[in-house]
Amino acid sequence: FALVRNPNSNPTGSNTVNTNNNAGQANPGAPAGQSVTLASILDEVTSDPDQVMNCLENGQFTDKVDQQTNEGSAAGVTGTPGSFVMIDGSQGEALGGAVPYESLKTIIDQYLAEGSTSKTETLDSLPPLSDSDHVRGNSSARVVVIEYSDFDCPFCSRFHNTMNQIMDEYGD
Repeated sequence: FALVRNPNSNPTGSNTVNTNNNAGQANPGAPAGQSVTLASILDEVTSDPDQVMNCLENGQFTDKVDQQTNEGSAAGVTGTPGSFVMIDGSQGEALGGAVPYESLKTIIDQYLAEGSTSKTETLDSLPPLSDSDHVRGNSSARVVVIEYSDFDCPFCSRFHNTMNQIMDEYGD
């Protein structure tokens, strides 16, 4: 089992994340009504936040992010998270939104047991995995989840928790 994460850029260009969603409701796990700076998040998760900020500011990965955004759009991703569950390389199905753990587990279990679901199709428009993709797990696993996400997206955060559970359940 493998998870490929193709993070999109921050579409707002902002380095501040508002902890309220667009409906004015607090996002899960965030203090209501407060804003959190990207720098404060980086201070908590990396030993070198200046290096990450420098990367963001100098546009080091802009071309890669643009490429992945275009590839996701060509494959049918219209919002984040946009994911694909693939079996044996080219067959699978698209998933839109933050699919709950139990739903994703059911889909994966059916692929592992039967090799398909009622929504299985050929995913010709999805680009093949490359050495520059961020991969967790075994990239040649029978079942692979390809995820297009955005670090500013609260739904991507929810799906990240789902994927952590899936990786714990299935491993490589």
